[in-house]
Amino acid sequence: MRVIFLKDVPQVAKKGEVKNVADGYGRNFLMARGLAKEATPGAVAELEAGEKQERVKLQLEKEKYRELEKKLSNLTLSFALKLGEGGETFGSVSAAKIIEALAARGIKIGKEHLLLTHSLKTLGVHDVEVRFPHQVTAMVKVEIEKAG
Repeated sequence: MRVIFLKDVPQVAKKGEVKNVADGYGRNFLMARGLAKEATPGAVAELEAGEKQERVKLQLEKEKYRELEKKLSNLTLSFALKLGEGGETFGSVSAAKIIEALAARGIKIGKEHLLLTHSLKTLGVHDVEVRFPHQVTAMVKVEIEKAG
């Protein structure tokens, strides 16, 4: 009996696979527990259409992240911090401030994408890495200058 697996079954098959199994195992175990369904021609065609749709969705998502990568690579964000008498800065530039500045420019990213381990507290230009899914990485330049 040919079945389409609806869920991962350890050491047997992964979700979406079509395999031949023993009739009793297929009917009495896999189908009874909702782990698989019979691989009729219609069900196989439906599975293939779903896989194609998923590939298209994945490709569109990759293109979206690549577009964001291009926008971010040409971008420099400027922040001004006050300095004390000894030259130390008052305040810092945190991940939240960077995300807010990007949102003001129409670029929306989540905090989980911004790789900033600690807030920036020194004057100058800093490169901040932004890592998106699908191995897409961008660098944003953050310039911190002395306030007025």
